[in-house]
Amino acid sequence: ESTQEEFFHTFNNIYEAGNQIVITSDRPPLDMVKLDDRLRTRFEGGLMADVQPPDMETRMAITRNKAAQLGMLLSSEVVEYISENITANIRQIEGVVKRLTAYREILDDAITINSVKRAIKDVIRIGAYIPTPDIIIEETARYYSLGSDDLRGQRRSKNTAMARQISMYLMRNLTNLSLKDIGEQYEDRNHSTVLSSIRKVEDLLKNDPDMNGTIRDITSNINSRS
Repeated sequence: ESTQEEFFHTFNNIYEAGNQIVITSDRPPLDMVKLDDRLRTRFEGGLMADVQPPDMETRMAITRNKAAQLGMLLSSEVVEYISENITANIRQIEGVVKRLTAYREILDDAITINSVKRAIKDVIRIGAYIPTPDIIIEETARYYSLGSDDLRGQRRSKNTAMARQISMYLMRNLTNLSLKDIGEQYEDRNHSTVLSSIRKVEDLLKNDPDMNGTIRDITSNINSRS
């Protein structure tokens, strides 16, 4: 309570001085149940923006742009591979592109999928928590009051289909699995089905605040098992 009291006065002083205040959080003010009402109303009075990880097309555009800035033209195959395997961290994409530049200039290496794999391995932090597919499916199923077998299997009820699509989206964003590898977790569904499911969730995230909350809550449950 004393911390919130101090923050309240600090907030007011900065605001009344005509300065800007930028605050980040993992949920909107309405969901901050332990927050004082006077702080919540002030937060809600500002401009709120929900920042999500970039989708596949955006990651590909970023990869091409970073490469162009460094004077390098990457093949579509290389751009797609980088964008498929680095899904949440733009700095890692930039790091991979910089390493590819170094491979080309210092080692005189051609830019191939193998060199991209090496760059990704060098850039991605060793030891970061990566949940297993089982954990992602279990937590998504639990959120929707379903069993893991429901998501893996062929049930097509609206609730089950949505949970399955979300689990595929999370598996793509929280692990290093390829589309083919993800499909194998769901009775060998093909990569086109997996990609379609991921894109459906990405589209919902752009327009549906409830979906953003769902993804955030399930991700939190998954990470709590680290």
